[in-house]
Amino acid sequence: SDIHYAQSAIFTPADAEFARDATAAECNANIETMIIHDVDVEQLRRHRESGSVQNWNDRRRDLYRVVYEEDGEEFSV
Repeated sequence: SDIHYAQSAIFTPADAEFARDATAAECNANIETMIIHDVDVEQLRRHRESGSVQNWNDRRRDLYRVVYEEDGEEFSV
């Protein structure tokens, strides 16, 4: 027989103005559940620009980068 395990959650940035454990909402394990939570998109935008945790800006660019193609031209971020 197959053994499965599932647990869903809505995660936030791990920073002072968000939930302590960086989890906005979490369901019980192995119970079919729908999670509903209000997300302040403006707060997320402000945090991305000026929060104390800047994962995207602090990443090692020699190891992690995003490359995409638009209208036949390749861009790297």
